[in-house]
This record gives sequence, structure tokens and C-alpha cells, in this order.
Amino acid sequence: ELDERGIHYYFQFTLNDYTEAFSYIKQMAVRDPEYGQHTYKDFRYMEEPLSYGFIIHAYSSMLKEKNLSSDTMAALGLLHYLGGNKQAADSLVQQALKKNPQDAISHTIHGYLLQKERNVEEALVSLSKALRYQYQNAWAHTIIADIDIQLGRYAEAVEHCRKVLAFDPFSVQAYYTLGVALTHLDRVSE
Repeated sequence: ELDERGIHYYFQFTLNDYTEAFSYIKQMAVRDPEYGQHTYKDFRYMEEPLSYGFIIHAYSSMLKEKNLSSDTMAALGLLHYLGGNKQAADSLVQQALKKNPQDAISHTIHGYLLQKERNVEEALVSLSKALRYQYQNAWAHTIIADIDIQLGRYAEAVEHCRKVLAFDPFSVQAYYTLGVALTHLDRVSE
């Protein structure tokens, strides 16, 4: 599914249909924030790595647009973070939050970045805001569950995973995180 989105992104971008192209990048960022090792493929010609650098370069052209959405800005910040530019990442995510303080995706990305930097308390604040604005946010719930596991709050992690599975019964990340939490609770058979 992610490779298919990468293909759509690549071809829409080369056709100068930037709005459509970047809708696929946003979807990819939310579905798999660590996407950079995947590939895009045109079975007739090539198989090339889809690097963060390529996406960031292409995505950065969108910053010239005046009506850039907050979630697009935050997704670009995420890509900068994953590409190693934490300063640009923080700046873009902060701009996104300022532009729309009620955007669940921006809060989720902010929480994800804070968790990666081991700032779990602020991450939980941002992720809670994300859930306030979009309760059925599988990514936010699973990040909170990961943090709960780090903090030894395994029952809370189970609860967050079960919430995800109630509205997204095919969430691989929720099942994986649920399995980790249940193992810590000595409920291995579950």
C-alpha cells in the first residue's frame, strides 16, 4: 500500500500535479513515518530508492504556496526530522501548530517527534490534544501506548491498543504494541 502511494506521488509530481502528489505524501507520513527505506517502482524502467532527500526537496517546493495546510507543513517537518534536520523539523511543526492549533495530525506529529527525543511528558500533552481533536487517531493512540510501555503502565497501553482496534481492526501497529504490553503483564497466551 505504501509503495503504491509512493508511485502515485512520483507520477503526480512529475506531471506537475503538486496538490495530488502531496496528498499521497501526507498519507504515507501518517501510515509509516519511517518510510525512507521503501522504494518506488515503474516496472517498465526503474527501481530507485525513495529517499527522504528526494521527498523533502520536492515537498519543500510546496512551501512557496500561500495556502499550505497545517498538516502538510507538519508532515514536511516530520520528513526533515527523519532526514536528520531537527531544527527545520521543529520550526515547521511549530508553524503548523500556530497556523491551526486544532489540527490533530500536527499534534500527532509533534508528539511523535517529542517521543523520539525522549520528552515523554510533553509528547503526552501533544498527543492528548491530538485525540481531543480526532479521537479515532490510531497513530496517536499507539504512540501513547508505546510511551505507557516505556513508563511501565502496561494496562494503560493495552487500553489504548484496544481503542484503536475498536475502530481500526486491521492496525498492525496496534496488534504489535498490544502484544508487547500483554507480554509485560504475563498474559502471553493472549
